[in-house]
Amino acid sequence: GGHAHLAGRGAAPVVASALLAGAIVLYDAWHKGNPLSPALMGLCRVLVYGTAALAAGGQLGSAVLGGGMALLFYLIGLTAIAKQENLLAVRSLWALGFMAVPFLYTLGAPLTGLMGTIAYGALAGCVIHAVRLLRGTRKDRIPRAVVTLIAGISLLDAVLIARTGAPGAGGAAALSLLGFPLTLAMQRVVRGT
Repeated sequence: GGHAHLAGRGAAPVVASALLAGAIVLYDAWHKGNPLSPALMGLCRVLVYGTAALAAGGQLGSAVLGGGMALLFYLIGLTAIAKQENLLAVRSLWALGFMAVPFLYTLGAPLTGLMGTIAYGALAGCVIHAVRLLRGTRKDRIPRAVVTLIAGISLLDAVLIARTGAPGAGGAAALSLLGFPLTLAMQRVVRGT
């Protein structure tokens, strides 16, 4: 199946997919009580980017590596907040500092037309909404913020797609934006935290 297709592209996508599978298994087995689990979760998603790029016949160029790092920092922040989900209060908001990295990475970068601007604004709104939830007093504020930030991953994907300026990037970013409401809707059926 998938490995046979990847094998036609050389060893790199096969190695990347094996590393991804290993990282997922390691995270699943070792995330509870592990202070490094936010970085490990981020690594899993970065490996998704790398594996997809290599499997599509591409290379790990600056767009993939830079986007992967932006995503890594977003996920470190998200996972650190999620680890506090069962607490009555957020111990600290330091983890949200990691979420500034994607904004810094994409700041001043050309975004593909209107869709890029919409994606950037939607991501900013998502993170601001999550911060407001975390600073609030509702009992369910931490889980709600975590769900919002999980859905926000597709918004970051849309920003990174729009940033490439590649042909069709605007349409691909628009499709990625749809992941936000779909993720929120599915969180009502399957709890993702």
